[in-house]
Amino acid sequence: MLFIFYYLASLALAERMGESKYGVIGFAVTLGVYIAIGGIFLFYLWMGLEYSTRTPESTDEIAS
Repeated sequence: MLFIFYYLASLALAERMGESKYGVIGFAVTLGVYIAIGGIFLFYLWMGLEYSTRTPESTDEIAS
């Protein structure tokens, strides 16, 4: 939960800075970068969770 708050707050600060320095292009680029990094993080989080909760029975199902 704290990560979500931190992520959204840093996104808001970055958006404000990007828009003030570079206009709409800065806003769009910053938003795109944050969405890409957030997506990559969620992918690795999901894969790690899937791997860490794997049981021997589920590993046997994958192998066969």
